Amino acid sequence: MSARWLGEHKAPLPFHWIFEVQPLSHSHAKRYFEARQNGRLVGLVAASPLAGRDGWYLEDVLQDSRASASTGTALVATALSALRADGFRLATLGGIPLSAARGWEEAEVTPLERLAYAVRPLLSRVYSFEGLELFKRRFGPAHWENEHLVLPPGVLAWARGGAALGRLILRGH
Repeated sequence: MSARWLGEHKAPLPFHWIFEVQPLSHSHAKRYFEARQNGRLVGLVAASPLAGRDGWYLEDVLQDSRASASTGTALVATALSALRADGFRLATLGGIPLSAARGWEEAEVTPLERLAYAVRPLLSRVYSFEGLELFKRRFGPAHWENEHLVLPPGVLAWARGGAALGRLILRGH
C-alpha cells in the first residue's frame, strides 16, 4: 500500500527526507490502526512513541485512492481516541511548516521568519501548507508548539545551514 500511495502522490521536488514512507520499519515499537473495505486494507496509520513525552507521533497516514474520502480522517480520529483511552497524554500529527496560525503577536519575530512567511505563497506551489493545516485542524488540537531550527550565531552559520537544508530538500539526502 505504501508504494501505491507514493506512486499516486508525486511531489514536484524530491522531498525524500519528508516524504519517505516506511510505516513497517521499527514495527516492534509502533502501534498500527487500519481501515478495511470488504477485507481489503484501504487505510493505515502508523504511530511511533515519543520518547520522554508520554505520547505518540502519528507519522504515516495512508489512504488508498479507492477508499472513501473520509478514511484518513476516521483512522486518525480512531487512533487518537484509542491512545487517549490507553491513558497517553499526547498524540501529534507533527508540525505544519509555515502555519497560517503563526500568531505574530505572541513572540518576537525574526527577519528570517518574516521572509519565510513572505515566500510562503511561492512555496505553496510545491507544498500544500493549507491542505495539511486544514486536515490537522479537524482534530481540535489542544495546543500548538513551535518547532525551531537551531544554528550557531553568525551569518556564515546561517548560510551553511541554509545550504545544508537546500541539499536535503533538493537531493533527498
